[in-house]
Amino acid sequence: MKKSAHLFLIMFLAFQPIFAFNSNGGNEITERLKSMAREGYFQNDEKIFMELSALCDRILAKEKENAAAGYYKAYSNYRIVSIAMVKQNDTMFDLYYPVAEEAANLSSENVDFAAEAKTVLAANYMMILAKDLSEAASISMKIHTLLGEAEVLNPANPRVNLIRGTMLLNTPPAFGGSAAAALSEYEKALEKFDAQDSASNVNWGYAETLAWIGIANMKNGDLESAELAFLDALNAEPEFGWVKYQLLPTVQSKLKGVEK
Repeated sequence: MKKSAHLFLIMFLAFQPIFAFNSNGGNEITERLKSMAREGYFQNDEKIFMELSALCDRILAKEKENAAAGYYKAYSNYRIVSIAMVKQNDTMFDLYYPVAEEAANLSSENVDFAAEAKTVLAANYMMILAKDLSEAASISMKIHTLLGEAEVLNPANPRVNLIRGTMLLNTPPAFGGSAAAALSEYEKALEKFDAQDSASNVNWGYAETLAWIGIANMKNGDLESAELAFLDALNAEPEFGWVKYQLLPTVQSKLKGVEK
């Protein structure tokens, strides 16, 4: 029954009419893709990402070389995989991971999105690593290689530091991971975000970086700094559900316990 409902949703989205192209159609399409990606992330809603992926498929059916659609297909499926991981939904994970990996590989061949796509591909591999440590050595090497390549292609890309920081935060100290190393990468990401043009084709990750800074500070036992980071994240994105309903209440509860 669930499988039938899922197939119906994909078929329904796939046959929805794409908005009309005009002289500014390329820019309008990219802005629509960015808007849906933002909405899906802050609402933590896989259905929005499924809709975004289906929209990208419709665009690519009309315009095979549309680089933005190719990238956002990779990004949307990466986010679906991430949500599946959190929900421990193996069926969803196994269904969308191959799509995410293939789309990111294809997008990485486009010169305009190569650095961003390699970063997303590295984040995809992190999902596999978190799910199964049996190939940790080889997958970790792939992640570091992809992030290194992405950084060479675009040294100003803050998402490279965001993903590398999250990798370091979740890597055991015996293998080079630590909250301090992660915080160093997150701070580099924030500096790059400050210099980034918000009108660029890819601009996600600022509030997410602040959220991870808060998590890293919690891991270090610095609850006050964690709370400040979460408040900064909400100042940037007031409806950031992960921070608003989970992370900030958790750290504030811990702070109240310390006060007692």
